[in-house]
Amino acid sequence: MKSSSYEARQLQYLASILHCKPEEIEYLCENIHDYYSKWVEVKKDKATGVAKTYPDGTAKKRIIRPSHDQLKKIQKSINLHILGKIVLPENVHGGVKKKSNVTNAEAHKGNKFKFGTDLNAFFPNINFRQIYGLFLRLGYSNHIAH
Repeated sequence: MKSSSYEARQLQYLASILHCKPEEIEYLCENIHDYYSKWVEVKKDKATGVAKTYPDGTAKKRIIRPSHDQLKKIQKSINLHILGKIVLPENVHGGVKKKSNVTNAEAHKGNKFKFGTDLNAFFPNINFRQIYGLFLRLGYSNHIAH
């Protein structure tokens, strides 16, 4: 990330928001793949503990790719200092402190009809453009959004 003086100031600003050093952000950006682990888990039925399968008998699997070390620290800081300040609508329950699928269900208690759904591979389907656009809408510069 070779920076002009504007870009350097923007990087310094982002680092100050995230309580880290600009060099840490640059290093992470250049070595991002070193800060993810990966493993595969077989999906199991909660009641029986038996592996879930597709109609052809193949086991359903879930790919886990958590961040670790410095990247995880920076991500938590982004959540705390940037994303955590976004006011969400009352009906949002996923990923919100003190809310869950149970609090979501309580709001619908007593209704005649129920509709259940799950978003398949939600996080892997979030792309760069969506994140970039979010940070632009939050008022950050192109450089910081990138």
